[in-house]
Amino acid sequence: MRESWNLLDEQIVSPPALDVEHVLAEYDGPELITLTGIGQRYLGVASDNDRSFRRWVYAPITNTEFKALIDGAETVRDALLKANIYVVDVSIDDVPTRAWQCDGRHLTDDNLPERGALLPRLTREHFAESPASGALPPNPGRPSRFEAAARPARPFWGSGS
Repeated sequence: MRESWNLLDEQIVSPPALDVEHVLAEYDGPELITLTGIGQRYLGVASDNDRSFRRWVYAPITNTEFKALIDGAETVRDALLKANIYVVDVSIDDVPTRAWQCDGRHLTDDNLPERGALLPRLTREHFAESPASGALPPNPGRPSRFEAAARPARPFWGSGS
């Protein structure tokens, strides 16, 4: 894990009960997803990992915000800069093991996507035909041909990660 994580002062919580809705980008595994649960949709970004787990940042998003991400009007980074986000460690067996509730505006540059990074073009094109409400088509339960093709040429993180 990067030393830039400063979660000691953050509130430790039980990992939220969320289900993956869609894989929006992959690079050696999911990197960018939407999740649902607790009456809310979340944008999830894989921010860090080691041999034991992958650290995710989950930020609540509205249908309007999701539409702005699809339209390229909002960056992935901006969607995470909210007062009430989760940082969640998920084991290599896909089991959430610990979580913190914190202010996303306090995350460091090392722990956020690059400035200006949009959803991948193929992802935006795929969902551009969704209803104006921002609703997503149902997840088929396994990666679709689109999801396999949506792998970005590189992850959302700079070369220092």
